[in-house]
Amino acid sequence: MRKLFILIASCAVLLACSDDDDNGNPQGQGGSISLSSEAVLFDTDGDVVSGSASVTVTSDDTWSIVGKQDWFTVSSTSGSSGSAVTITPQVNTTGEDREQTLIFVSGSATAELSIRQAATLFDINTRTWNIPYEARSIWAVVTTDQDVTDYTVNVSWITPENVTKDSPWVIFAVDQNNSDETRTGTIIFAGGTPYENTITVTQAGIPDLNYSDITSYDTGLEADRFTVTFTTNVEEYAYSSDTWITFEEVSSTTTDGVYYEKTYRVDLSECEAYRDGSFSITDGVNTATVAITQSDPNPELFDIPDATFLSNLLSWGYIRSNGSGQYFVTQAGLEVTSLSFASYSTIEDLEGIEYLPELTSISHRYGFLKKIDVSKNPKMASLDLYCNPLEEVNLGDMDIQSLSLEILSSYASMGRVYSTDLKVISSNLETLSIYSTSTAYDRLETLDVTECPALVNLDARRPADRLHTIYINYGQVFEELEKNANTEFVIVN
Repeated sequence: MRKLFILIASCAVLLACSDDDDNGNPQGQGGSISLSSEAVLFDTDGDVVSGSASVTVTSDDTWSIVGKQDWFTVSSTSGSSGSAVTITPQVNTTGEDREQTLIFVSGSATAELSIRQAATLFDINTRTWNIPYEARSIWAVVTTDQDVTDYTVNVSWITPENVTKDSPWVIFAVDQNNSDETRTGTIIFAGGTPYENTITVTQAGIPDLNYSDITSYDTGLEADRFTVTFTTNVEEYAYSSDTWITFEEVSSTTTDGVYYEKTYRVDLSECEAYRDGSFSITDGVNTATVAITQSDPNPELFDIPDATFLSNLLSWGYIRSNGSGQYFVTQAGLEVTSLSFASYSTIEDLEGIEYLPELTSISHRYGFLKKIDVSKNPKMASLDLYCNPLEEVNLGDMDIQSLSLEILSSYASMGRVYSTDLKVISSNLETLSIYSTSTAYDRLETLDVTECPALVNLDARRPADRLHTIYINYGQVFEELEKNANTEFVIVN
């Protein structure tokens, strides 16, 4: 009975072992394994030259690595299907190339990874050039103990300019690209060796930029939008120097693999008066421009009697001519806040200044200005009128309470023109000084302040004693008054 029991137990063990073989594929029994890369080449410093330093393992079962790892490390020595192994070499200081093979094992299946590292340094600091169509030179610094004159060029339009064994600098000449297509060439050093390095040169074609629809756009004062389409074979740059013009690229399609047709949407903001601007596209060589105008078909027209003042306003873009001898204000004129005229300006009258409503300051020094009326410029706050032969200054309701007019003649070097009679008009002026110590500039004989109801402080001292009359209104009283002894008041009203 005991022999029979042992026999039955042995059979049970054998059957159990047979069942285990049917339930899987333990390592050492069949299976398959493959690698995403079968070889990797490193340079002396440990940078990848070819292949990949990271290898992905695909296997039926778990895997492990066998093989020496003397001069490199691996990120893992075992794993499952889909996991990756990264190879990290040391710097090669041996002076010789070295190679080692790692074997990946899964069951009875194996896969080999060849790992090589060059002993020779061959490094190029510039490996890519992207250049325009014009002829030019390209260069690179090659660090190596190999022969830099061992190179090949795959195109005829790249030729050596300075490549010698004695210099780390290599210089090549690139011919002008006379076609409209981009072209690419390569310079290969140490081809077919572990040290192979390549410089890639990409040269654009001759830029060709063309509008296919409009070159100008005229519209009214309201906000507006239009589109412009053009073709180009190189990268373009769109721009506008006018803040009221904005734009956005809305489509880009290739026509033949060389040319692109692009469309921009251009938006114009609302305005109150005439203005012009532009939207441009350039490829660096050619520029295409759309001239843009917003205008009022029925603007308010006016005259500018003083020819010099008229010329200034036109050149500054604050007014425009209607073509029939009259003028209208532009958007720039509606927005300008200050005017500064050049010294020795021959302007005598600033009539028309009222059409620039945002003005806050005017500077007109050393000139021939005789009349200025800013009564219709509600924001005016500052006037600098030094050294002008003024005859009338109308401040209107300007919130200026103090005014000084010392030199009432033109500057000597421009020929003397003197003011003999001066009238000041102001609703708010409280203090007026025409005090001067310069006899050479003094020819003033009369001063009229009858339209200055708020005036209470007056300094009318003049050095040449020519000021004989000050015209005032009945009941006009001065709290502070200084004048020459021979100057008399005449009550007008």
